[in-house]
Amino acid sequence: FGYPVLNFNYPLPFYLGEIIHLLGFDFVNSVKILFGASFIFSALGMYFLVAKELGKWPGLVAAVFYSYAPYRIFDIYRRGSLGEAVSFIFLPLIFLFLNQLFSTYKIRYLSLAAFSYAALITSHNIFAFLFSPILFVYTAIKILDSACRPRALLYSFIFYLLSLSSSAFFWFPAIYDLQFTKAMSRQVSNFSNYFLGLNNFSEILGFLIPAVLICSIILMLSHKKYGLLFTLAFTLLSIFLTLPVSLPIWQATPLPKLVQFPWRFISIAVFGSAILSGYLFSAIKKPFLCIVILIVIIFFSFPLIK
Repeated sequence: FGYPVLNFNYPLPFYLGEIIHLLGFDFVNSVKILFGASFIFSALGMYFLVAKELGKWPGLVAAVFYSYAPYRIFDIYRRGSLGEAVSFIFLPLIFLFLNQLFSTYKIRYLSLAAFSYAALITSHNIFAFLFSPILFVYTAIKILDSACRPRALLYSFIFYLLSLSSSAFFWFPAIYDLQFTKAMSRQVSNFSNYFLGLNNFSEILGFLIPAVLICSIILMLSHKKYGLLFTLAFTLLSIFLTLPVSLPIWQATPLPKLVQFPWRFISIAVFGSAILSGYLFSAIKKPFLCIVILIVIIFFSFPLIK
């Protein structure tokens, strides 16, 4: 229809798919391999993020939770969203390398963190938009907690500068070209039809994420683990924005045009609740329960996968 969709559509998943295609696979199998790889590498990223802080068993629980969350399965098998599937790889990597950066201030972690954020931006622009405010708050907390704030501030500035400049080939012309289209004056769909409700609760959110959130709140209050507060806060807020009760916020902001579907915020909840599941298991400190927990997580996903 003459619409310059490739001026605005995320490019990285297709670059990665083309690499697989050049290895000899046809287009359909290249997409399938990329979807499969998104599960594997996102699980590895979440494992290393949590295991670095809490140990191997909590890392394993978090990785399985991150992979088998209903939204992940819905995203791939029902929506077929290649961009969002690939984006899940880079969310844990950004935090993993930033944690290492703020503890060591080594250039390699700065480079890897910036590369990961740039990869997120070019994997799915809406996904990056949802995630960026959380990242900004996180780096602000790290700067305030740092023993050398000027150094932390400088490295944070360089991190954002490298991330945005290395992905500018995509986002800068996309924003500039909007003035030549009717994209911002058109609404893709009626966003109010896509809130989380009884009809799609189990398929998109599931029951394990609310269970993890409730247990995390109890853990934080009973053991005074206020380090969980940040993760809890952005996870709860993301779920709130998927519910009909948040309608006034959607009506008063550009969210309908920028995000389109309220249940997209569940992606942030999946990330946060996976980290929280690792913290919960580390608090239990009974390794034999790990197998039981993993079986429960996978069991709840079977009706969606079969």
